[in-house]
Amino acid sequence: MQLNDAEEAEQPQPPQQPPQPPRSPPRTQHHSRAFLWGLMPLFVLLVASLVLLHRRQHARSSRNEANLRISRDRANLDLHLQVHANEVMRKELSERSSSREGLEAQGKEDDPAKQQEPGR
Repeated sequence: MQLNDAEEAEQPQPPQQPPQPPRSPPRTQHHSRAFLWGLMPLFVLLVASLVLLHRRQHARSSRNEANLRISRDRANLDLHLQVHANEVMRKELSERSSSREGLEAQGKEDDPAKQQEPGR
């Protein structure tokens, strides 16, 4: 065993490397992480703006639908009022024409001058 120790002593030993510090991540990884963290606020702003745009569009369409409903109801009410006014005018005209015919009939019966001139 001593020979082995002597043989080992004769053989040159490779130079010992100094202990290396712990490995740090490569710079490209560090930059890509920083880039991703920089993109995060932009992504949040994009999502928030899309949500606000959708809510605004929904509110606008809801308001338009409500305005259309109100307009339709007003038009329907106007139509009913016009139909009612026409019915009232028609009744008044028919009453006037029937009362005129009645008055003319009464006038012919009561007027002795018209009854005497049938030949003229």
